[in-house]
Amino acid sequence: KNGPMPSMVRLQRSPESSYHHLETNGSLNNQSGKREEFGPGVAYAFTLNMIVGAGVLGVPYAFYRGGIVTAAVTLVVLSLLAFTTMIFVIETMARAESWTAAQNSEPIHELFIIHNRKFEMNELCAIFLPIRVGPNSSLRCLANEKGEIHLVRRVMECALVLYSLGSMWLYSAVFGSSMSVIVPLPFMHWYEYNNNTVNLVNCSSPATTVPAWEAYCDHSYVFFLGLFACMMCTLCIMDLVEQRQLQVALTGLGLVCITTMILTIAWTMNPDPADAPHRSPFEHADALRFDSPGFGKIITTCLFAIIGHQGVPTITTLMINKQKAARVFGSALVTSVVLYCTLGIVCSLYFGSHTQPVITLNWVGFTEDSIAKWWATVINYFVIVFPVISTTAAFPICCFCLVQNLLKTLPSRLLLRNPRLFGLGLRLLCCALPISCAIGVRDVSQILAVNGLLGFFISFFIPCLLYWSSRRMCIAKWGPEAASTPYSWFFSSIIYCQVLLLVTAALFVF
Repeated sequence: KNGPMPSMVRLQRSPESSYHHLETNGSLNNQSGKREEFGPGVAYAFTLNMIVGAGVLGVPYAFYRGGIVTAAVTLVVLSLLAFTTMIFVIETMARAESWTAAQNSEPIHELFIIHNRKFEMNELCAIFLPIRVGPNSSLRCLANEKGEIHLVRRVMECALVLYSLGSMWLYSAVFGSSMSVIVPLPFMHWYEYNNNTVNLVNCSSPATTVPAWEAYCDHSYVFFLGLFACMMCTLCIMDLVEQRQLQVALTGLGLVCITTMILTIAWTMNPDPADAPHRSPFEHADALRFDSPGFGKIITTCLFAIIGHQGVPTITTLMINKQKAARVFGSALVTSVVLYCTLGIVCSLYFGSHTQPVITLNWVGFTEDSIAKWWATVINYFVIVFPVISTTAAFPICCFCLVQNLLKTLPSRLLLRNPRLFGLGLRLLCCALPISCAIGVRDVSQILAVNGLLGFFISFFIPCLLYWSSRRMCIAKWGPEAASTPYSWFFSSIIYCQVLLLVTAALFVF
């Protein structure tokens, strides 16, 4: 096992593998234990839903605050860096497959090929980023029986848990706020239906001076959070493979909705002066400025809008052809960047200083002056419902990835008695906790900022360290040929890894 590179034959693993069913398959419903997989199209839908989430809603506001050119360049650069670190994660997974097999004295006939073993991010940190201490070290009390301190793993686990819970908190608040704007509830005590005192504009306002309106909007928000909880708990107990048709459908609806937003503005940016003389596409030309104080807002918003590294191990392992994983993640990122840039540019130019932090709120009564009213109302509601679509798609994926990481973190003795029941309870707990938090706090602007900072660890710092360490360890074991894997690409080198670390560290400090 310490000799030259093995011949190109598949790695064999006995069916009596010691890996726990919930950890390898993540399934609560698959009794046979056989992994169900999906093709690149479904993987693309999952990835796009996970990346877009609620991040797209704040992109136009960040474009206006920081300047269009600056925001577009920053978004493209961050996306390129994010794709590179996604490849780093895939390569580290491939190295971990062979490394673990070698450590367990299993036969290896083909190095660095991903088969059926799934390595979550925290497990990769345990394999390649431990801190080893000697038997006489003062830190020995903090080490395990192998003399290893898993500091980086704990940092990764904390960052991932906080990021996932914060994201699901954001999704919950966005869903509740959006539905309270869209759907009236005449059966509520505070809804004075005959006088039409509660409407779209009332509940979309940051604050209201009428107590009846405020009471109605608050109770409507809580009502729809309860509905969201019922929906998400149902989805979260399903496996990702069982959700593929729903995820593909939500992907299509989301793309149609974003396209509708862009086309709506394109229609009204060149209006008939007799219809809408006050709407000029260049009325707010100062959106082209560079605003250095707004640059930090651009970084955190754009990073939150493109991060998807927490789902890379799960989606890669569930793909039938894992060689296409890089192409799937790259396609999803390119789609996201194109949509983000187009929407951010046209919205910041058109709305200018009136650009809302949640961009869909700009469509409340937006088209009534310039488009025929019968389908203006359809567009109005369809665009406002977009946050409902995006959060419904992203929440269960985020919850599933969080649970899979927690299963690798919690003590194995918790899984011994009834692993299926434990896995079910953990999913429901991870689903209910952020929704409960959203009941008390719906203003998640600070959570969005914190999530952007946590994203640096999840998407940049730790993937680079994993790539660096795994590459060095595998070269020491198998020789210089182990420097590359079948998943490597142009930027798979130590030089680019070091440059990426320096650049992202500078952005983090800024």
